[in-house]
Amino acid sequence: MEGWHPVFQGDIDGRPVLLKRYDASGELCVETVQVETDTTEGYADGDSFVFPSVISAGSRIDIEGSDPDELERELRASGFSETGAREITRHARIPGA
Repeated sequence: MEGWHPVFQGDIDGRPVLLKRYDASGELCVETVQVETDTTEGYADGDSFVFPSVISAGSRIDIEGSDPDELERELRASGFSETGAREITRHARIPGA
């Protein structure tokens, strides 16, 4: 059955973490919570503009990457420590995980 499948679940850097992999593409996604209230950047999406929005501390967020290296960079940009991001992506690098 195609879809998202859990790879790792735990607590990293004081945040709950659920690492998932999508069967068809191998894309990775981490479900976690926002540590502190922050504002996203606005961006152009074709002919539309997506306005900035506020993400409150404690809100559930998804952090995605096409491979472990990209996911590690995205995790660091989302407030995970270097050690924490490495620990999460280590589970994505395990063969068969």
